[in-house]
Amino acid sequence: MPDPAPDLAYACRLPPQDAIAYLESKGYAIGFSWTDVWQEAHAKAFTAAGVMKTEILADLKGGLVDALKNGTTRQDYLRNLTPLLQRKGWWGADAQVDEITGEMAGKGLTPRRLATIFDTNLQSAYMAGRYKAFLANVADRPYWQYVAVMDSRTRPAHAALNGRTFRYDDPFWQSGFPPNGFRCRCGVRALDREDLHARGIDLSSSEGRLSEIEVPTSRQPDGPTATVTRFEYAPGKFFAPDAGWNYNPGQSGLAHLRQILTEQANRAEPALARASVQAQVGSPAFSHWFDHPDGDFPIAVLDRESAARIGAQGQVAVFSAASHAKQALRHPELTASDYVRVQEVIDRGTAYQDSAVSLVFVLDEPDGLTSVVKATQSGEGLFLTSLRHLSANEAQRAAEIRRIQRKADGYAP
Repeated sequence: MPDPAPDLAYACRLPPQDAIAYLESKGYAIGFSWTDVWQEAHAKAFTAAGVMKTEILADLKGGLVDALKNGTTRQDYLRNLTPLLQRKGWWGADAQVDEITGEMAGKGLTPRRLATIFDTNLQSAYMAGRYKAFLANVADRPYWQYVAVMDSRTRPAHAALNGRTFRYDDPFWQSGFPPNGFRCRCGVRALDREDLHARGIDLSSSEGRLSEIEVPTSRQPDGPTATVTRFEYAPGKFFAPDAGWNYNPGQSGLAHLRQILTEQANRAEPALARASVQAQVGSPAFSHWFDHPDGDFPIAVLDRESAARIGAQGQVAVFSAASHAKQALRHPELTASDYVRVQEVIDRGTAYQDSAVSLVFVLDEPDGLTSVVKATQSGEGLFLTSLRHLSANEAQRAAEIRRIQRKADGYAP
């Protein structure tokens, strides 16, 4: 018999819209083994080990989305899907064989495997939604507490973390945000400073207590291994996620959702695109990304004429993790608040074209900025590549702008 369903009561009290959006945003990935689709890839694609047909994956995912929307149980999920999978010949423990080629097409599905699919994907979706909600509220509740179920089925290392509280930006959460393995039922709650004082909670830190180890991915003694990050919660005692779970599903899911939102904004009217992008840039999610860059973040929108001048196919400029790293070296004085102003520089500044694929925007004010937006040669990508302050001194600022103008004058389209 499958284990009892995970205790998701704490998550079910939340509106599930974010969890639904996380699950619905996923594409599909085919993998014979659970290691074929690895870690962060699960945040972008729905998969089930051994299921080699997208049609069956769509049935499994559709049932999960319905469960989130309607609050149905694991038993309902099994009861609804079993006859469907039986009709399609994908039921039972035997291997699935292609009737035409005779090749093995995948592994069959059983009640236990369906239960694992239900538990794992719903827990990941709820926690990804919870992460998004927590991140939006870090100004009021910046302290996150690890919560284990604390019953006979809880892993000892997970139980050892129960009640341990870290700041939201502690590196621990990059790998330790649950779920931390198959059938992990752990959760997180957000607290404010008053909660810490009232409950006598001491704040933990992972500084100097994180290390990487290799763990097996199978029961074979000489089988493959995977790298996971472990946390030393007491001298000589460690917590580590299981192989394949060394990532934060919420953080990786947000990166995927940003990609989808960027694609949608590229197709929208400029005014709507601006509103969408600025809502993201003005949210706590951007401040968190700025401290822990992961993928691209949509930063500003060009008008269609400006985008066309440099051959850009889209209108949304993104700030990449690579550009962030270069900027941090060249201009460490810049803060997340400075980057929030990129759209203002584009909208209110003067544009100078200094190459076939780049525009320099200059906001000529005492607290002004200059930004560079560059398209890729193919036109498929559009990036913010530079941002810096102009001099507060009027004469020096005028000299800086003249240098920019001379370079633009030297470019002959």
